[in-house]
Amino acid sequence: AIRGYREAASRLRGLPMQREVAVERETPEALKVSLEKELDKPENQAFLADTELLMRQFRILQGEASLKALYLKLMQEQVAAYYDPEKKRLAYVEQDAAATNKSAALSFPGMERFIYVHEFCHAIEDAHFDLDRLSKASQGEFDRYLAATSLMEGNAVLTGVDGLLENTPVNTATPFGACCVRLLGRAGMEEASEEMGGVPPFLMGVLIRPYLDGAVF
Repeated sequence: AIRGYREAASRLRGLPMQREVAVERETPEALKVSLEKELDKPENQAFLADTELLMRQFRILQGEASLKALYLKLMQEQVAAYYDPEKKRLAYVEQDAAATNKSAALSFPGMERFIYVHEFCHAIEDAHFDLDRLSKASQGEFDRYLAATSLMEGNAVLTGVDGLLENTPVNTATPFGACCVRLLGRAGMEEASEEMGGVPPFLMGVLIRPYLDGAVF
């Protein structure tokens, strides 16, 4: 099945898979360690510090709340799989019965296919365009980073959606499919925030909007 997802990503993105990508299982505990290591990198620490300062000045983040802790909470609950550009691997997270939000998302018909095609799209584009370099080079400016992230995630969302629709006469390039993509850009963060344990809407927006607006973009 995973081989089929990889081939679909290559076919739909229109680029060959230039190298093998290891697919590895990761426990929720190992995911937390991976996320903490990622957030502790100097460039990410600087990004978090600047963003947290901005959020406090606008009084969006108050009291003892930590932006890093909020990031970890949300990503631990929602990440089902991810592509690691440094180790050139695709990691999928073992199901955790306690993670009801993640389990509910994965039970949606075709969601597994969408996730794998999406992540393999990242792997393919990384091999061709060095996404890790692009991401790091854009982190000095928030708008530039948001644009780069929206481009990368938007491409992967469209490829993943087309993977779901591959056996239908509709895809994201047809008028109906394009209309559905535009509707993604109108999604609000307040309701999603409530469904995900009260994570602040501003943080939901920072993490989710690149996927939604990126697909439209």
